[in-house]
Amino acid sequence: MRWPKPVNARHPALARQPLAVELDQALTLERLARLQSHVGGPEGLAPLLKALHDKHLRFVQHLDQADGVLRRETLQTLLAEVFTARRKLLPQLELIAEDTLHTATAMLLHGAAPLDERMQAFAEMLADPAQPKTRRAAWDFAAELVHFYRPQLIPLLSRWVFDEGTMSGAVREFIRVHPSVDRIALQSSPEQMESVRHWLSATLKAQGFYHDLPWLVDLLLAQAYADYVSAMSGSIGMIEADFASRQHPLEFICTLLGIKAVLHTLPPRLDP
Repeated sequence: MRWPKPVNARHPALARQPLAVELDQALTLERLARLQSHVGGPEGLAPLLKALHDKHLRFVQHLDQADGVLRRETLQTLLAEVFTARRKLLPQLELIAEDTLHTATAMLLHGAAPLDERMQAFAEMLADPAQPKTRRAAWDFAAELVHFYRPQLIPLLSRWVFDEGTMSGAVREFIRVHPSVDRIALQSSPEQMESVRHWLSATLKAQGFYHDLPWLVDLLLAQAYADYVSAMSGSIGMIEADFASRQHPLEFICTLLGIKAVLHTLPPRLDP
């Protein structure tokens, strides 16, 4: 199987599914304000947006192979930029035949089946059946491959964005629901997550943001997840105040999104 040549034809957009839950504008604006406070305002977001755009360009460059063959080293390079998957999956990549990796990745990116089926097939190919955590990591790798390859068409579908099995993740932090509620009427399907992204983009546009919306939504989701992790960790005493005061407030966000190198270009923490 030859690697599909890059084409200029438009790929169909995901069909958005109506949401049965209500996203909260006030919670969204709180997280947007917190994100901006870390960098001194909207202009300070520019290095973060550029870092995500550059990651997109790297994914496209590596995946659109000129010689028609996807090498194992290419996937290893890209996996290194996926924080939630790299440690669990790097050994797995060495165990799978290169032609299998090539075919599975081509089907993931260019196949005709529904997106969630393609992601599941990729995850099942790459995961170690004896280690359930590798299955979740493989899903996250698939999620970043499809998102950073076609960011305008496909939202970020990593487990930390929303995990339907545990009813947790960043999206839940935009819904005003009591923490004790176990289930909410939300699915982690690509179509529902695209509806979430569309709502967040519209909210950002209403605040005067018109450019780099895919990356700004990613940052907003990461901020929400950082807030969730901080609240959960703090409630059980895992985060020491002295440690938190020393690290940059964007360190977790940048690490989660695989753009940690940009921290060296940011000013020191600006929020109190």
